Amino acid sequence: MAVTRPGSTSRFRLLPLLAGCGLVLLYACFALYYTGHSRAALLADFLGADGCIYRQQKFVSQTFTEALKQKGNLWSLAGIVLALVFAGSLYRMPFRLPWREAGALFRKHALPLLALLVLCLAVSVYGFYHNALCTDEAFSALNCAEQPVYRLLSYYPLPNNHVFYNFLNHFAAGISGNAFYSGRVLSILFYCVLCGANFLLFEHFTHNRLLAFLCSALLALQFIVWGFGHQGRGYALCFLLEWGGFFSFYAYFFSAGRSKPEALSLLLCCNILGVWTVPIYLYLVMFFCCSALLMMAWRRQLYLPFWYTMALSGVGVCLVYLPLFCYSGFGSIFGGYATGQPLRELWDLSCIYFYNIVSLQTFNFLDLMKPLATVLFLAPFALWGVFRKRLGQFSGLLFLYVMLWFSLLLMSVLVRHLPVMRGIGFHMHFSLLLLLLMVVTLVGTGRRFRVVSVGLFTGITVLCAVRMFNYNKEFSPTDLYGQDTRAFYRSLDELPQDFPPGARIWLPDECFMWPYVLKDRSKADLYDCSFRNQEILFLSEDDKPLPEAMMKQYHERGQASWFKVYERNSE
Repeated sequence: MAVTRPGSTSRFRLLPLLAGCGLVLLYACFALYYTGHSRAALLADFLGADGCIYRQQKFVSQTFTEALKQKGNLWSLAGIVLALVFAGSLYRMPFRLPWREAGALFRKHALPLLALLVLCLAVSVYGFYHNALCTDEAFSALNCAEQPVYRLLSYYPLPNNHVFYNFLNHFAAGISGNAFYSGRVLSILFYCVLCGANFLLFEHFTHNRLLAFLCSALLALQFIVWGFGHQGRGYALCFLLEWGGFFSFYAYFFSAGRSKPEALSLLLCCNILGVWTVPIYLYLVMFFCCSALLMMAWRRQLYLPFWYTMALSGVGVCLVYLPLFCYSGFGSIFGGYATGQPLRELWDLSCIYFYNIVSLQTFNFLDLMKPLATVLFLAPFALWGVFRKRLGQFSGLLFLYVMLWFSLLLMSVLVRHLPVMRGIGFHMHFSLLLLLLMVVTLVGTGRRFRVVSVGLFTGITVLCAVRMFNYNKEFSPTDLYGQDTRAFYRSLDELPQDFPPGARIWLPDECFMWPYVLKDRSKADLYDCSFRNQEILFLSEDDKPLPEAMMKQYHERGQASWFKVYERNSE
């Protein structure tokens, strides 16, 4: 039994108290500032001296209205109450994160984890240089991470603002000097941590480092995980937080140990930071609630500490999003988060979406026929039924597997939209993880022909890994976001190269990718998002045209991608 030094517990209990006091003071200052200024004064402070933000006219005239300002007054005052509730609840909660346990595990398995880290760094760095900057990355870097902190935390123009991730990238970019590169480095870091967590999970169940390493390496190459593991977006962080939340939930309901407080503490952190990163984490919140309700009915227990944690998570989410509620409105965040195509019939949901897309995306390491992909998708149930004695320990995970997808179906019906593929990356990741976990358990615990079965599994895993890497290399530039980045960069060869030195270039709102491109491809180094009769204009078909009299002052110089380039006539 571990011995606790005198005073260590009291010092630990003091930390939530100090953090809570600081939180209350922070929101009191925000409420005093917000309620004590008029909308015009707040707007002037928000826009700053440059007065240049994405979709500025919409923000001024439609988003931050006087009606929203009045609602914001109530939200800001409510923030003080929420901060008091959160601080008091956190102090009373036995809050403890399993830092020591995690450190002991990493020290115990340092060598295989280091080998896995090298592999993950190699494939992610390859993806870093293989995949060029994409549109969504440029938006996150330019309009979120590179903005002042007060704008980053309070302006939500599009779901591309993965707030917590961009908040971290804002400071990382301050060190590196480039939000695009620092964003990708952060994603690689989260990707490596996720792969290491997978290894520890496999080793916990199999007690076989070789098999755990092979499965973790294969999971590291899953298309959607590897693809967003080196992108300057918040999905890699979201996948990691979803992993932490899922297995915290599993540990609380199915673990026989005494780690319940640690599990709930980790679940609380993952819930708040996950929703703050990308609201698609709400799919997992739906899973938690549905699964817990069934567990309550099955075991006839209330599980009040769990529901207490979920309620506290809701308070925490309101707190981190409160500045956005005050400046951007509730609907800008949760009104249509990361939704795919509209759901018109249940047939679309069950037979078309999951049969044609999800199963193939999950098992894309081979050129599978749709029926075979579906068979692999359902294989954990068949394995558990045939080898129940040897796989009985996975009954809890199999139940959560069913509930994970059922809650997604339920959420899709409620919001009447199918989720985008990258929004359910963890669902697909866990599907492959559970199948590998069952297979490797059968391989590692078999007594007869164990050497042969392990050798055969190793060979198949290596072949699948090579196939997955080749698949990723071929299709990531076109399928990761559903846009062909290679075609875009090929079109840049038509971009004029002889802009006047120091020319001011006007970029409309939807040109957020061009500042990065122009810095590399032209000598012009001034980019202005507000029109002031600049020398160079970039216009696309989607942009609102300038007045005809104004356009007569310009002549067309060329076209790059779907943008036409204009230069002002010489006087």
